[in-house]
Amino acid sequence: MRKNSVAAAGMILVCFFLVGATAFGFNKDHLKQLQDTNKCQGCDLSNANLSGASLRGAWLSMANLRGADLSGADLRRLQARSVKLDGAKLNSADFRDADLYFATMNKANLEGADLRGAYLGRADLSGANLRNAYLGGANLKDANLTGADMTNTSLSWAIWINGKYCDGASVGKCNERD
Repeated sequence: MRKNSVAAAGMILVCFFLVGATAFGFNKDHLKQLQDTNKCQGCDLSNANLSGASLRGAWLSMANLRGADLSGADLRRLQARSVKLDGAKLNSADFRDADLYFATMNKANLEGADLRGAYLGRADLSGANLRNAYLGGANLKDANLTGADMTNTSLSWAIWINGKYCDGASVGKCNERD
C-alpha cells in the first residue's frame, strides 16, 4: 500500500515538472524566437512581460498570450489570427491595422488601446475593458462583445457586429448608418 502511494506521488511530481513550464508561465525559447525573428506562431508566451515592446508586423497566429502584459506595446500590423489574449494587459497598446480574426480576448484590459483599422471579425471580447479605446474603422463583424465595457469607446466608421457601419459620431455604442 505504501509502495503504491509513493509511486503515485512520484508520478504526480513527474507530471508537475513536465507540464509546469507551460502551465505556469511562458516558454523562454519562444520568447527568444519572437525577439530574434518577430515570428512565433503557436508559441506559449502566457504571462510574459512584453510591456512597451516593439512588435510591429509580428506573426503571432495561434499563440498563447493569456495573462501577458503588452501594455503600451507597438503591435501595428500584427498578424495574430486565433491568438489567445484572455486576461492580458493591453492598455494603451497600438493595434492599428492588426489582424486579430477569431482572437480570444476575454476579460482583457484594452483601456485606451488604439485598434483603428484592426480586423476583429469573430473575435471574443466578452468582458473586455474597452474604455477610451479607439476602434474607428475597425471590423467587428460577428465579434462577441457581451459584457464588454465600451464607455467612451470611439467606433466611428467601424463595421459593427452585424456587418453594418457605425456613423462618425459613434462613441460607446454603434449608431448604425442606414
